[in-house]
Amino acid sequence: MKNNRRRSTRFSLELPALVHWEEGSDTRSVQTRTKDISSSGMYLLLEKQYRPNSCIQFEVQLPNSLGADSGTVLFGKGRLIRQEPLSNQQIGLAAVIERCEIRPVAQMLAGVSRSLRAKAVAP
Repeated sequence: MKNNRRRSTRFSLELPALVHWEEGSDTRSVQTRTKDISSSGMYLLLEKQYRPNSCIQFEVQLPNSLGADSGTVLFGKGRLIRQEPLSNQQIGLAAVIERCEIRPVAQMLAGVSRSLRAKAVAP
């Protein structure tokens, strides 16, 4: 029997997700989907392998059917802990959630706008 290493109950939810990570001095992003998600982790479906223990930032679009307002996003930081091949084109990645919060999309866009203005002004 397989050991269950999960700290909390996972819910089988396929949700759109945007994942960001550092690669050298660049920030990379990929649009993907979750397979399942809990308060402590998520399983992502991707087409490329990543280094274990890579730090990520994520944005998961929450559906109205879960009681979320339209345009509500689970935003946070995590770390990739395990990967497994699922098919020729797809990799499954388990990530532990280290920090997250629920934000309206408008609030996230305001933060991006402030960040871009700060970079434009920086010497």
